[in-house]
Amino acid sequence: VGFFKSWTASSMQRSIELIGLRRAEGSQPKSKEGMTIVLERLRQGGLTCVLDGMRRDREAAFGPQSPFKRAFGGRSENELNIRED
Repeated sequence: VGFFKSWTASSMQRSIELIGLRRAEGSQPKSKEGMTIVLERLRQGGLTCVLDGMRRDREAAFGPQSPFKRAFGGRSENELNIRED
């Protein structure tokens, strides 16, 4: 209990902000590279080219069986009887 009492709200906030800042700095180059790829695909073939490229990238990363297909057997929403309430 004494250990947690030494953590003030401001010190915890600083720690959380530093963690967020480090993650943001680390992801910035990846975001810039991703946006460059998307813009290049838009120039080449429009939205269809972007979506096809995203599909190919996903298949390259996860294989032809995406995590969704592995979890749900490739069935559609209608086949899974998913209803929005």
